[in-house]
Amino acid sequence: MVVYVRKNFSLAHILVLLLFVMRSKSICTKKDMDINSSLCFEILKATPETAKSDLPSLVKFLIDYQSRNVSDTLKQIKLFRGNTTDMRKMKDCEQLYEGALAGIDDSPNSLAAKDYYLAHLYNAGTFPNMHTCIDTLSTMKPVPEVLSTRSFVIIDITGIICVIIDCFMRGIKC
Repeated sequence: MVVYVRKNFSLAHILVLLLFVMRSKSICTKKDMDINSSLCFEILKATPETAKSDLPSLVKFLIDYQSRNVSDTLKQIKLFRGNTTDMRKMKDCEQLYEGALAGIDDSPNSLAAKDYYLAHLYNAGTFPNMHTCIDTLSTMKPVPEVLSTRSFVIIDITGIICVIIDCFMRGIKC
């Protein structure tokens, strides 16, 4: 009896791991999206929540993670704004981040209503905001590299979220 349980328990773990690897590969190697595959694999294997989640739970987890990430970076921008000579550019980035955060925070309601197009739109709206902020920051002297780096990570995570929502929209497995 113990051998049977051990054997089936191990088989179940292998099956879960195999499904996780297949799902991660499908999401992280999408050819039609510009995905940072190394970051994608790192995020998807980082916690037990991401490894064991179904896709709706995974995308909700990623959106919550992204919301915290954008919110934390917004706080950093506000701190930088007080220590820069170019207040206007920091204010522009602050507004772009606030817009991105509003869209990200609205997307779970759209997902719950199965309005995948709107959820995708809310999240994809982060792309131009982050790129505009990066362009704005690049003209500052000195360039606040930490904010640019965080903006690129936010872009990468947004790509992962959009790939999953795109699977929902198309009705295909990821």
